[in-house]
Amino acid sequence: MKPVFGVVADDLTGGMETAAMLIAAGIDCAFVTDPELVATIGDIPAIVVAQQNARHPG
Repeated sequence: MKPVFGVVADDLTGGMETAAMLIAAGIDCAFVTDPELVATIGDIPAIVVAQQNARHPG
């Protein structure tokens, strides 16, 4: 099965929280930080790709 739901998070914290909520709801979810790894994920209905793009003051 190919993923049917994908999330691109702008930071690691938001990505991890999103993945945790999906898993808590009973949805198998993969979490990666490298978009190229998406192609290697097998039978998982949801994928979260967390990037380190968020800008933090300071």
